[in-house]
Amino acid sequence: MNEIERHRERTQTLWHNFEGKLIEFKMANFHADQMLTKIVNQTANNAVFYAAELTRRVECMEKVDEQQKRETEMLRKTGNVFIVVPFKSANAFPAYPAGVDSLRQFLANMDRHEQNKEEPKNQARILELENQNREQAERLAKNNDDANVFMGQAHRKIGELEQEKIESAKLVQKLGDEKESQKLVIEQLGSEMTEMSKEVEAQNQKIEELEAANSKLQQADNEKQQKLNEAQQMKINEESEKMHMIEADLQNQMKLSANQKTSIEARDLQIGELKSQFAEKSKKMENEIQNAQRQLIAMQEALDSSERNAMDLKADIDQLMESHKTKILGFQNRILVLRQEATDQRNNNANMKSANDEATRKMIGKLREVQINNIALRKSLLETTGKYNLLPGVVAEQKQDLEAANGEVNNLKEECKTVKESDAQAKRELQLQTEKVDELKKQQKELEASRDELRRKMDAFNSAKEAFDLAKTQVNAAGTSDLQKGRKRRNVGNKKAAPAKKGRKQ
Repeated sequence: MNEIERHRERTQTLWHNFEGKLIEFKMANFHADQMLTKIVNQTANNAVFYAAELTRRVECMEKVDEQQKRETEMLRKTGNVFIVVPFKSANAFPAYPAGVDSLRQFLANMDRHEQNKEEPKNQARILELENQNREQAERLAKNNDDANVFMGQAHRKIGELEQEKIESAKLVQKLGDEKESQKLVIEQLGSEMTEMSKEVEAQNQKIEELEAANSKLQQADNEKQQKLNEAQQMKINEESEKMHMIEADLQNQMKLSANQKTSIEARDLQIGELKSQFAEKSKKMENEIQNAQRQLIAMQEALDSSERNAMDLKADIDQLMESHKTKILGFQNRILVLRQEATDQRNNNANMKSANDEATRKMIGKLREVQINNIALRKSLLETTGKYNLLPGVVAEQKQDLEAANGEVNNLKEECKTVKESDAQAKRELQLQTEKVDELKKQQKELEASRDELRRKMDAFNSAKEAFDLAKTQVNAAGTSDLQKGRKRRNVGNKKAAPAKKGRKQ
């Protein structure tokens, strides 16, 4: 009986340990639910931020389109055709009607002749800008459609995750109810075992008092004891089946947790893909806006670079979809590609700046040559005709030409400043993307830590269950040994009584 008491105390200790492990498991599930809620809220906030950013980019592109339209209209207005009156030599004026100043008319015709030379270039520029406006409108419509599709997918994923969270909460509640019912059943079993131990003690006393009883009473007692043992074994078997059911439920819960983790990882992968695609499309739109303000050659180079970036992005997405193990490596490669693109962009900006400076110097040199030629021509004309009173007007026109040249130089400087600002904006966005990638890595590490914690909890629960099964086996073995001892005592009594019967027969 002392052995049974010790086994009973050990069983109670194991049950208390099992309750502690169960509470820890519930707390781990609660923390996992909190982390899932935090990730879902963060995903919703990111989706709202991306929608606002996309709206802002669309508004910027619309403003740029309006500016390009205004420039096209200005080129159309200034691209008129003028009639140039030919003349025989530089020292002779053509014949003009009476009352018309021949020198002023000649200079006006020269300016118109220069404008007529630039007219084909202006027309080609107008056509090029119209084609660019049409292409940008198509790209803008396509980007809007893609953004709407991505936002719809994000909202659907958020709804699915919320539904999974509700189902997980229901399963946790159901598991808690089943564990409470199991606790009640185990308490009832303990009380029944206590009562049965008392009955066994009473039966042992009756067996010691009735050792001289006849075989019928012994057989009845044996049958009664066998029935009690069978009932006890049936109850123990039922409890074992219930424990197996609980274990199966716990395994199902672990599978559900693994499925939730898999869905969270898939959701994070899709969010990372959406972020990378959105960042790449934003970068493309900025490059296209900047390239629209540059010359034709620089614009073609930027378009080629955008196509290469699109191919690289597609290759990165395929690589991310092929294997989950290469996810972090893909992010790092993408960061390196973005950094290389930023470096290329800075190099392109430097090259464009040098090209703009060179074009500015050439334009200034050309203007100076034209100015020198005009001065020489006008001096020769003034010396030929003797009209020195027109010299102040010539000087004023030269000043206007110089002011126009200075205005073009200032415009080129403003364009260079705009390019620098866009480069700084690209750097800031690259920094933001790097921070987002670091945040995603941190979330992945937290999920892995929670998964390891759940595994440790499950291992502790399995060890507690094994200890409980071992204690139950020892209790059963102790009860069987007590029954065998009682039967041996009965057999000893029978052996002592046998000689007396033989003596009576004699």
